[in-house]
Amino acid sequence: MSQHLLSDNIVPFTRRNFLFGSSSCIALLSFTGCTKGNAYTHGSLLFQPEERQFLEIASQLIFPTEDLTHDKKGLHVVDYLERQLAMPYGFGERTYLSGPFVQGDHALGYQLPYPPYDLYKTALSRLFAWIKDNFHEKSFVNLPSETQIQILENLEDDQINLGDIPSSVFFTQLRQNVLEGVFSDPLYGGNTEMKGWEYLGFPGARAEFMKWINQHGAPYPYKPVAIPLSFEKMQRFWQLQEENGTTSL
Repeated sequence: MSQHLLSDNIVPFTRRNFLFGSSSCIALLSFTGCTKGNAYTHGSLLFQPEERQFLEIASQLIFPTEDLTHDKKGLHVVDYLERQLAMPYGFGERTYLSGPFVQGDHALGYQLPYPPYDLYKTALSRLFAWIKDNFHEKSFVNLPSETQIQILENLEDDQINLGDIPSSVFFTQLRQNVLEGVFSDPLYGGNTEMKGWEYLGFPGARAEFMKWINQHGAPYPYKPVAIPLSFEKMQRFWQLQEENGTTSL
C-alpha cells in the first residue's frame, strides 16, 4: 500500500497490504444503537448493480471481514453507505457548496462542488470508463484480485484521471465511509451483529464498568451491547430520516 495510508496509527488486519488507521475509527463509535440481529434492512436504494459490486469488492479490500463473519455481504458496509447517501448528508444539505471551487492544499479540506452522492456517482462512472479503456472492455468485478488492488492503490495515489475529481479525494471518501460502516452502530446498516465492535474490543452501552476502571490494557471478555430499540422504532427512525433528516425517536 502506498505511503499515504501507512502514515496513520496502524492496526494490521489479516490479508494483503490494505491497512486502516485505528485512531480515525474510535470517534465513530458513539452512535445510538440497536439490539443484535435487529438491523432494519431493505433493498438497494441508490446503486446500480455494477456500482454495488465495485463497492462491495473495494470495501473488502480496504477492510477484509472474512475472519469476522460468514455473511457474503461482510458487515453490510455498502448498505450503510447507501443509506447515508440517501439522507441529507448525501445530498450536501449541510455542506457549503456555493463556491468558489479551487484546487487548494489538502489541509484546507474538501474543495469540490460535489455532495457525497454526486461524488460517488460521478467518480464511479468515470472510473468504470477508465477501466474499460485500459483493460479491454472488462469491468472491475471481472479483473484479477491483484489488478483490483492495484486500481485502488492508483486511486489513492492520484494516478487515475477522473476529470475534475482527484482520484485520491474519491479514495479518501470511500475509505472513510467503509470504516464508518464497519464501526458504526448496527442501526445505521453496517457493523452486522456488532462484529466490528468485537474486533476492537469495544464494549458498547454496558451499564457499569466499575470493576474495569483500574485494569488498564486488560482484554475485555464480554460481547458488546447496543442500546436496545424495537423494530418498530427502527422503522420510524428511517422514516423520519427519509422525510427530513431528523434522528429523533
